[in-house]
Amino acid sequence: MAPLEIRHRSVRPISAKHAQASRFLQQSLIARHCVPHLRQTRGSIINIASVAGLKGTPGAVAYNSSKSAVVGMTKCMALDFAASGVRVNCICPGVIDTPMVDAVLAHHGEAFTREDLARRHPLGRLGTPEDIAGAVSFLASDDASWITGTALVVDGGSMAGV
Repeated sequence: MAPLEIRHRSVRPISAKHAQASRFLQQSLIARHCVPHLRQTRGSIINIASVAGLKGTPGAVAYNSSKSAVVGMTKCMALDFAASGVRVNCICPGVIDTPMVDAVLAHHGEAFTREDLARRHPLGRLGTPEDIAGAVSFLASDDASWITGTALVVDGGSMAGV
């Protein structure tokens, strides 16, 4: 079986590390199956990675590696599909105020607060799902018709000094 032609039953996560790899494979499979339609419509693929895929984080090798893989996959697919008029980009969100943040804060207890997280961003706040939706809308629009292979960082400035 060729790469990215893995059947659903063969992808069975057995640990958190395998779950991260499984999410990467799922994105790959979805993209591959959408391309024939996207060629006809001149559509685009927008993957979601993370700023974690652009830097190292102690204790997060599985998560960061899977997000780095999404960035790399995006760049390769952009080159593979550009001649067909299909654009491929990804969004690299910073810390977005979602239940995932709640879980991280609960894990750290009172030693680490939402305000502490917000202070780590030059814009002084956490991102919102709407911030990411706006970036996705832009990349899907005709205004981004000459953008492909890009990892768009949407992080309130937290990666500006990295």
